[in-house]
Amino acid sequence: MINQVDVLRGHMEHIGGCGDGGCIVHVRPGMHTNGGCRCTRNPHTMFQVVHWHKRAVAEQAAQIEQLREALGRAHREALSLAQSIWRSEYRRKSPDWEPCDTVAGIITQIDNMYAGVRRQRDEARAALQAGEGE
Repeated sequence: MINQVDVLRGHMEHIGGCGDGGCIVHVRPGMHTNGGCRCTRNPHTMFQVVHWHKRAVAEQAAQIEQLREALGRAHREALSLAQSIWRSEYRRKSPDWEPCDTVAGIITQIDNMYAGVRRQRDEARAALQAGEGE
């Protein structure tokens, strides 16, 4: 995804600002005047500033929506995997199990369940190997 802050800064740099050290549009490197930003007195400059800020906000809102959708898909997939592991391995041992609300929490639960399955597998292998050695 494009860094919208950098894009907006580029537009503000292109607009140019007034050269004051407190300019609300763009503070250029080097020497500045003092006395306050004069951009607010220039309707054309302010129109450009508002235009690019509105555009940046709309683009960020679209990106936020895409991220929400991706997070929703990740949550559904993680939940499906956690429930599948629980049904096949833990339903009898932990009948009251409930999944966490967050993706990170569900992934932690999956990790814990997998560690338990792996431990059971390792114990079963050790028992088989001990039985073969007798």
